[in-house]
Amino acid sequence: MKTGFSPWAPRVVMAWWGKISPPTWPRSPLSRPGSTAPASASDRRHWFRRPIAEGSSEAPAPAPAPAPARSDKQSRGRRQSSFSLMPKRLDVRGEVCLSVSGFRELNRRRAAAGLALFANPRNAAAGSLRQLDSTITAARPLQFFAYGVGDASSLAIGTQTELLAMLAATGFQIIPHSRVCLDLAAVIAHFHFLADSRHELPFEIDGMVLKVNDLAQQKRLGAKARSPRWAVAAKFAAAQAVTRLIGVDFQVGRTGAVTPVGRLEPVKVGGVTVSRATLHNEDEIRRKDLRLGDMVLIQRAGEVIPEIIKPVVKKRQGNETAIKLPTKCPACAMPLVRKAGEVVRAVRRCENPHCAAQRLQALGHFCGKAGLDIKGLGQKVVEQLVQNALVNDIPDIYRLQPQQLAALAGWGEKSAKNVIAAIAAAKHPKLARLLAALGIRHVGEVHAQLLAQHFPSLTHLQQAGEEDFLKIDGLGPAVASSLVTFFSSAATSKMLIALRDLGLRISPDDDRGQDRPLHGQVFLFTGTLSHFSRDEAKARIKELGGQVATTISRKVTHLVCGQKPGAKLAKAQEMAIIILEEADLRTILAS
Repeated sequence: MKTGFSPWAPRVVMAWWGKISPPTWPRSPLSRPGSTAPASASDRRHWFRRPIAEGSSEAPAPAPAPAPARSDKQSRGRRQSSFSLMPKRLDVRGEVCLSVSGFRELNRRRAAAGLALFANPRNAAAGSLRQLDSTITAARPLQFFAYGVGDASSLAIGTQTELLAMLAATGFQIIPHSRVCLDLAAVIAHFHFLADSRHELPFEIDGMVLKVNDLAQQKRLGAKARSPRWAVAAKFAAAQAVTRLIGVDFQVGRTGAVTPVGRLEPVKVGGVTVSRATLHNEDEIRRKDLRLGDMVLIQRAGEVIPEIIKPVVKKRQGNETAIKLPTKCPACAMPLVRKAGEVVRAVRRCENPHCAAQRLQALGHFCGKAGLDIKGLGQKVVEQLVQNALVNDIPDIYRLQPQQLAALAGWGEKSAKNVIAAIAAAKHPKLARLLAALGIRHVGEVHAQLLAQHFPSLTHLQQAGEEDFLKIDGLGPAVASSLVTFFSSAATSKMLIALRDLGLRISPDDDRGQDRPLHGQVFLFTGTLSHFSRDEAKARIKELGGQVATTISRKVTHLVCGQKPGAKLAKAQEMAIIILEEADLRTILAS
């Protein structure tokens, strides 16, 4: 079996304590099931890992849940001790899962009621949490399993294993197959153990998450925009099947990118019926030499997303035909453009700003988790609002009335009031959050944060030119050009005025840093630091209100020189930039 470690994505943790007995789980060759003993000091530098489960959806818990009843006094004393050490507020993180038996029972009840059956536990769990009526969610056999906390600095623990032991002692369910590995060989051994025993588990799993055990090292490693550097996911080999490619549909995304999706003769893959699969882009179709009528090998990547791997050439009969690529947008019929200068040259794009398909995706993005995260306004709800002519553009979201929503199919007065309340709460976003929600091309979460640090308001952004944006380290020509195009548009001005008239106001950003000691100063690094990592130094500079550059320019105020500095030193001396040795930086950061 191939062992692949992919960038970590927040998925699912499995854990049992109390209701599900340990014998349900197969025994690991590395250590006994259910062991969550605190790690020794020598263990803290080693790897911690847990399975990734299917049939779940990530969810936070605001406070520890009460523990299941236990007869022994020792367990009660341990729980009381754990609660006494808890801070007033603890953000416990974990996932809501649906077991295989729970999934079967849920589908049995739906079949008896004449309702459509769920395809798999994952979709059933995720759909259960998205219900507008909480009584439906409460009636389903869901379970919450904890795998971490938002901030462990207030807890008297030093490792991931100690954290899980604490959570278990306070009553949360945690995973018995979590293990501390002394080396990568042990990690791979446990991966193969889980792969071999996955079908004996009460939950579906599709891999294993590998984490650095020491919490202090986790903090030092930090995180990228969407994932931590101290965790990766190792996925099992994807389930595969062969079926026929009978057609290709072309979908339009919020930025106008047109993506091909293959229509397949329905086939079971890993217990789920698959009838559609991604073809990625035009270049992939040509590289794989895919044709209509081909028998194709498909797989569920990550046990979830169907993907066409290749055609089965030996099964061709000679009547297969080439896939015809569109020259016009399938939604608005405007000509599609494929620009050779773009990073992703394989993408055909609709550049019509009034394209209905783009507008629908943009509305979903604005309301979704990557946008303002308006509770109750998921993509399907947004589609329902658009189909009923209640929402056409972003300002229309803030014009919705509870009676309009209550009259829609599947809605009631309570769910309508809840959504209206969520929309009202979204009238005061931070500037960075709003910029990310607007769906400006090339501008994601990181770029939005950079812009919010340099521009105090939307008005300042509208008045900025391309050269102003290019002065910001981290923004390139493509982003700058896209920002100018967006904010100089008459449609954008009209939308922003409408949002302001509807009561949308930007919340003050406490993180702008004007009152912090390094505000207005820009640091650049060269050479190797000896007393701390470069990421630690950068993080401390930002905490004190400073900025960090990646290239030398006239806006850089300080160059920090470590061991074996590069060509930046000579250039900085020519430009009269302040030169700091590592000791100087340590003095500044300690002040």
